[in-house]
Amino acid sequence: MRIGVDARPLSVPTFGIGRYTRELLERLIVLAPEHDWFLYADRPIFDPPISKNVTLRSFSQHNRIFSLARTQFTFSHWAELDKLDLYWSPRHHLPLFLNRRIKQLVTVHDMVWKKYPQTMQAMNLFVEGLLMPTSLRNADKIIAVSNATKRDLVETLAIIDDKVEVIHEAAGVLRDVDPFREIEAEYFFFVGTHEPRKNLDRLLEAFQIYQSSGGRLQLVIAGAEGWGAGGHIDGGSGVQSLGYVSDERLNGLMTHAHALVFPSLYEGFGLPLLESIQRGVPVITSNVSSMPEVAGDAGLFVDPLNVDSIAGGMLTMAAPGKRKIFSRKCDAQLKLFSWDKSAKLTLEVIENLVQP
Repeated sequence: MRIGVDARPLSVPTFGIGRYTRELLERLIVLAPEHDWFLYADRPIFDPPISKNVTLRSFSQHNRIFSLARTQFTFSHWAELDKLDLYWSPRHHLPLFLNRRIKQLVTVHDMVWKKYPQTMQAMNLFVEGLLMPTSLRNADKIIAVSNATKRDLVETLAIIDDKVEVIHEAAGVLRDVDPFREIEAEYFFFVGTHEPRKNLDRLLEAFQIYQSSGGRLQLVIAGAEGWGAGGHIDGGSGVQSLGYVSDERLNGLMTHAHALVFPSLYEGFGLPLLESIQRGVPVITSNVSSMPEVAGDAGLFVDPLNVDSIAGGMLTMAAPGKRKIFSRKCDAQLKLFSWDKSAKLTLEVIENLVQP
């Protein structure tokens, strides 16, 4: 079988969809050495998987607007040149001009553009609205990374239920290293790009309420500056904003946190929740979209639109003995998610589409 993959997520720093793409591809190539894999990108791929059954194709130069249009034609041309049996996009969009003899598979991570369009930049919102509905119609099968995302697909775009297969994401393998304790004080931890959907303004307001109610833990915030975040974060005393941190620092910061606080307005999956649970660190998170599904019994759920609810979650988790109760439930919740399992299920979808 000859399988083409939209590998653009591997051409930028590995976050979110990039991590999903890399974790699955590395396993799929090993699981199915009898298949030929063709990776297409609009710029060179960082640390590409090397194997005799892998072919890389990419543009030598990248321009956001020009490359977006160019990929529609060039990826379709490459698919013909490589005589693909199936094309898989792990990033919401399929080339508009793919030959219909080629089976088409697309992964959908979230429906932010439909559920919370006001939290997206105008250009990203335009591209999703332009390409995603047609991609979903053309797809022979859709992978959703959570049951919540599948519900959103069915309810907002009337996608046929049987067309969508739920295959969860998972947490990466922890390296066997002793995580460095960077901050001596006890603290709640938040990680995420600083953008409206992550709900940082309400988190900071809730933390002030937590402090005024006698709370003594600090709040540590990590994550790159996004858009609409209003510049430097000033949450008053007890708040440390670290900006972007390396994976090594992130490991230590998350491991030694009292709890992860993640009151996002909407998540298609919410990988930081699982990464925290993997370290035995319980989470305070929102009672909406996929977050209850991912956090399960290891999570304390709050209303992300209510600052008193968020503050109450922090006060509850900081109470004597509460963290230990939630922490004990982390192992059982983590066992529900595995990249190995996800890769096997993805391969089954691929092979069933081409060889039913």
